[in-house]
Amino acid sequence: MDKTIVVETFRAYMAGFLDGEGSVSVHKMNEPGKAFHQIRHRLSASLTNCNKEVLLLVQSKYGGVIHRHRRTDIKHTPCYRWRVEGRTAIKFLRDIYPYLRIKRLHAEIAFEFAKTLRRVRGNTRRPISSYILAKRELFYNRLIGLNSHKGGDAQCQL
Repeated sequence: MDKTIVVETFRAYMAGFLDGEGSVSVHKMNEPGKAFHQIRHRLSASLTNCNKEVLLLVQSKYGGVIHRHRRTDIKHTPCYRWRVEGRTAIKFLRDIYPYLRIKRLHAEIAFEFAKTLRRVRGNTRRPISSYILAKRELFYNRLIGLNSHKGGDAQCQL
């Protein structure tokens, strides 16, 4: 089988997986007690499934971490979550973007968020401008709205 077909099939599969069992989000963190006080935003993409093997496959391609979900009931099957952040999340989303349907707008917002990231060597805790902070907050709020149960499924483009 042609390697290109295998790669594209895998990407299409990952897109379907993200559409059905995944999320794209920006997390907001407050960092009090540092030399300065500033809100930080972190972009992530994640997939959740009870089959750890498929998540290990994704991890072998894109890196990231796999965590076991806490069960709310002992009767539930153990579940796992794979997560990538920052530029690694962007790489994953760019690879699967052509095949996304439900989370396509989520990925587009993530791409815009990525434009606010800076390349830093050494000190990653330097304050960012209020303009960049406001843009990141906008992307954070847009993804919160898409990920809410009220508006998230309205983006389906089947």
